[in-house]
Amino acid sequence: MTLSAQLISFSIKGKKLLSNVSLEAKEGAFTALLGPNGAGKSTLLNILAGDLRVSSGEVLVDNIPLVHIDTKEFAKRRGVLSQSIGISLPFSVQEIVMMGRYPHFKDSPRKEDFEACDEVLALTGIEHLCQKPYSQLSGGEAQRVQFARILAQIWGTDWSDKILLLDEPTNNLDPYYQHQLLGIAQSLAKKGCCVLAVLHDLNLASQYADKMVFLDKGKMVAEGSPTEVLTEELLDSVYRLKTKIIQNPETKAPFVLPS
Repeated sequence: MTLSAQLISFSIKGKKLLSNVSLEAKEGAFTALLGPNGAGKSTLLNILAGDLRVSSGEVLVDNIPLVHIDTKEFAKRRGVLSQSIGISLPFSVQEIVMMGRYPHFKDSPRKEDFEACDEVLALTGIEHLCQKPYSQLSGGEAQRVQFARILAQIWGTDWSDKILLLDEPTNNLDPYYQHQLLGIAQSLAKKGCCVLAVLHDLNLASQYADKMVFLDKGKMVAEGSPTEVLTEELLDSVYRLKTKIIQNPETKAPFVLPS
């Protein structure tokens, strides 16, 4: 599925957070959404997820307006990892991951729901946490569990009809798990999934994303492949940061060095 924003504007309490933003996140591609704090990245992601109503403009899924798509059916195909998810009840990790399957069954989980959870637990390397109370997890462990829950929600065999939206997914993760999570997202994109992630680390985005979209002050200022858009001039303009761009000798992707 392709997810697109058409001239999106959004205001709250008289303050405009987004102004005429258009972008397209395609199936089979990893799109990274970047920009300084307050640029409107999370707001745009929440609009694309269907969690916020736009002031003007339109969100399309395969050229169909999002407002015309059945919410329950869309929940089986679109997973959203938000920045903060508060859960205070005494659920185990396994129960949290199974929550991702709720859109797929009515009364109780089926065999395929248990299989999906087992597969994502193995993929994310958190099987050993299954019976641990969620409330006892570290911040990094909780982030990995929430990522597994979202994967369970959209888990299936045809990835071309799935959308994965990630809002700062590397929060609380050490470098190993940052690369693990983004590597999983990248692998799903290669299988046909539409992946859109809000990221702050320019070098992680450059390494894993097929396309980078930069927002600044609620407006899109650049989009394209990392090689096309990641320039010293752009970073100076957007982040007010002097940098030097070199080529990563391993990945051949642009690599940003503060100067």
